[in-house]
Amino acid sequence: MRTNIAALGVILTGIFQTATSVPHAFRRAQSVVPTDSIVHQELGPKLSKGASIFLPGSAQFTNVTVRWSSFTTPKYAFVVVPAFTEDVAAAVGISAAFASVSRVDKFFRSNSPGHGTAPTISNVKNGVKIYVHALSSTQVAADGRSALLGGGTYVDEVVKELALHGKNFVSGTCGCVGMLGAGLGGGIGKFTGYFGLVTDNIIDMTVVIADGSIIAVSKTSHSDTYWGMRGAGHNFGIVIQFKLENLRSTRRRMLEAFPERINILNANETEPKEIGEVYTLLIMNEAVSKDLVFLVGIHYAGTEAEALPYLEPFLQIEPAVNVNSTIPYTNIPNDAGTTVDSPVCAAGLSQLLFPVGLLSYNIETTRALHTLFSDMVTKHPQFNGSQIQFDVYAIEGMRAVDPASTAYPHRRDNVLGCVTSTCFLFHTF
Repeated sequence: MRTNIAALGVILTGIFQTATSVPHAFRRAQSVVPTDSIVHQELGPKLSKGASIFLPGSAQFTNVTVRWSSFTTPKYAFVVVPAFTEDVAAAVGISAAFASVSRVDKFFRSNSPGHGTAPTISNVKNGVKIYVHALSSTQVAADGRSALLGGGTYVDEVVKELALHGKNFVSGTCGCVGMLGAGLGGGIGKFTGYFGLVTDNIIDMTVVIADGSIIAVSKTSHSDTYWGMRGAGHNFGIVIQFKLENLRSTRRRMLEAFPERINILNANETEPKEIGEVYTLLIMNEAVSKDLVFLVGIHYAGTEAEALPYLEPFLQIEPAVNVNSTIPYTNIPNDAGTTVDSPVCAAGLSQLLFPVGLLSYNIETTRALHTLFSDMVTKHPQFNGSQIQFDVYAIEGMRAVDPASTAYPHRRDNVLGCVTSTCFLFHTF
C-alpha cells in the first residue's frame, strides 16, 4: 500500500553510490543520455499514477527546473515529480542504476524554489532532479505544540498555515524560500530570539538515502546523521518530511493586549458614559481561524469620529477582521445576533450560565482560562458552540445611585464575566 504524504521534503545535492542492478533497457544503451521512452519504460512502472516524468524540451520540464538564481544552473537529464513517498524512493533507486551505465551523473538534486547559489551546483551535468513541492503541506498537531512539514514547503506557506491555527515559529525571512532549505543549514529568522534556529527545533526527519531506502532520523534513530543534518544537512539524503516542535501561540499577544487595553479604558472608573458596552467573546469561529477567536465589540453612543480615540488602541493590535458601522439603537439586537428568533436565543438546548463580577481583567487568569477552554472544545467538539463572555459597561450612572437605596449588591463591579456552556448533543424536553 502506498502512503500518501501530507508534507514532503526537498533540498539535496548528493552523490549516490552505483546501484547493483542495471535497468534492462540500459543494457542496450551504454553511455547515452536516456531517451524519453527508456526513462518511461524503466522508471514509469515503479511510480504511482499521480507521479510525473519530464524530459528536456517540454514546457513542464522548464516550469519545474527554472531557478530563482540563474547564476548557478545545474543540467538535468530528466525530472521526477512524485506523488507519494514511495515515488521518491523508486526514483532514487532506478536513477542511481541509470548512472552506472549511462551519461546520467551520480548527482541528484531535490529542491523547490532553487535559491541555492553555491558554484558547485553548476557541476551537475545530466543529473536527476526530484521535485516534490507539489506534495508539500503543513499539519499542526492536535495539541498545537508541533507540526509536520514537507521539506519542499515554502516559508510563506508554513507561516500562513500556522497562522490559521493561531501559531507562529522561527522561519527564514523570505516567504519564497524553502523552509527546509534554510532549516538544514541553520535557519535564522525574526523569531530566532524566541525559538533559536529552525534546525534547533527539528525533532525528526524521514529521509530517502542513496540506495532508495527510507530511514527515520532523530535523536534515537541514526543519531549521528541527525546531528549532521541539523546545520549541514543538504548532502545526506532527500528529506521527505520533518517535524518541528515549540510552536508559539500568536494568541498570547492578543490575550494580553485586549484585556490590558480594556483595563486602561476603565482605569479609575473613568470610562466615558458614551461607551455603552465593551464586550469580549472567546468563541470558535472557523471563518477567521481554526483556533479560538477573540471577538471584541465596542458600542459607542455618538459618531464614528467621536468614537475613534477610544477605538484606536484596539485597532493598533491589528485584528484579523475589523468592522465599523453606525446603526440606530433599535437595531443593536439584530446586529449582535440576539433577536428573539436568533440561534443564541433558541430554546431546547442544554445550556448553563456561570456569571461573575470583577473589578478588572486579570491577565494571567485570562490566559489560563483560554488554555482551559481551548482544551475543552478540542477534546469535546460538541461544546464548540460554547463561549466565554466579558462585558464592561459605563458605570457613571450606576455609581451615582446610593448603594443602600436598592438590594442590588454589585455596583462596585467593573467587569461582568459569564461562561455559557452549550451542548449540541443533549436536548431538554
